[in-house]
Amino acid sequence: MIDKNLTHLSRQSKTEAYQRIEVILEHGPFVTGTRAVHRAYFLYTLRWSQAGARISEMNDLGWKVSSILLPGSDWQSGVRTAYRLDSKPLKPPDDWYERQTAKPEPASPSDDLPLFSSRARP
Repeated sequence: MIDKNLTHLSRQSKTEAYQRIEVILEHGPFVTGTRAVHRAYFLYTLRWSQAGARISEMNDLGWKVSSILLPGSDWQSGVRTAYRLDSKPLKPPDDWYERQTAKPEPASPSDDLPLFSSRARP
C-alpha cells in the first residue's frame, strides 16, 4: 500500500515550487522576442512534469500566469506553449495587533451574539 504522504506534495514543498517557478518566469530563459518561458524548458531541461499543475495552483492563489500559444517555428518536440508571468499576488497587510503584541489576535466569542449563535434555538 502506498502512503498518502508520498503521493502529495507538502505545503512547504508547494510553496518552494511556486517560488522557483516565479523566479524562472521573472528571469528566463525566455523565448526569443517574448517575456515567456517555453513549457519544454520545464519538461525537458528541468525534467519537471508537474510545473503546469503548480502554475494552475499559482493562478488560483493570486498570481497571473498566462499560457501563450507559440508560432510553429518556436515549437520544441511538439510542445507549443510558453508561460508568462503577468502579475504576482498582493501580500496581505501586516496585522496591527500582531505587530504590537507579537502574538495572534484572540478569537471573538460568537456564541454570545444572538444572531450568530452556533447553538440551535427553539
